[in-house]
Amino acid sequence: MPHKLERPFFWKLRNHPVHFLGSIHLSRKDGYALPAFVMRQFETASAINFETKYEVLSIPDSRTQRATGSLISDIGEELFNIASSILLDVPNLERLNPEGVCYLHLPLSAYSREGLVSGNGVDSVLRKFANKHARRVYGLESDSQQFDALFSDCGEETLTILRRYLLDADLLRQEALDIVNAVETGDLDLLSIIRAKAHNAAPRKIKILFPDREARWVAPIERLIATHKQGIVVAGALHFAEPDGLLSRLRTKGYEFDRLEA
Repeated sequence: MPHKLERPFFWKLRNHPVHFLGSIHLSRKDGYALPAFVMRQFETASAINFETKYEVLSIPDSRTQRATGSLISDIGEELFNIASSILLDVPNLERLNPEGVCYLHLPLSAYSREGLVSGNGVDSVLRKFANKHARRVYGLESDSQQFDALFSDCGEETLTILRRYLLDADLLRQEALDIVNAVETGDLDLLSIIRAKAHNAAPRKIKILFPDREARWVAPIERLIATHKQGIVVAGALHFAEPDGLLSRLRTKGYEFDRLEA
């Protein structure tokens, strides 16, 4: 039976019929269910904005493979052997770039070992709902822009994070459980702690993944607001972490929000 999110990260834009939902891209085995007061807004929304218009079902090999060099030369033979023992089902591991291993393959492996299902999170549930009920879906950015951010070459910063993940098998697992726990409990403070820790560990990558993208999302959100239509914006929960997340950025432009819990 799906786990019900009793305290979702759900806000209403004051004086406008636009709502914001903090989502998660993975779930426990049985998935998640949103409370009725959230689903009512989806049932009546005329425009739903996800991070991207279409669900990303696969990532082009060109984003994770390298043209020159090898992963062995990046991290050394000992760590490469550890990576190989973890990523048994990943072909041509030596030809992958560090970003693909660090931010795609290792996390997916950690999720699987913990019994977490990638691609079965809140956003996936809502996409299925939107498709079933023929709701108009928009994207805050293109697939290509999202890939550019995720696989942006951050050089030695990424190699440092990759080495940490390989030397501490529990680190990725705990990071995944922290975000799952924050979403399941509706703990905004924990969400903010997670984002701050991520920034401290990888400031360049986190800037690209979060503030830079959130700045780009402001324009399509303001276009939605200007239509005065009932709409919903769905993005990963960490984009709503304080004090520098998406809503904080919109507050600087004069918008106000109320978190809804019933």
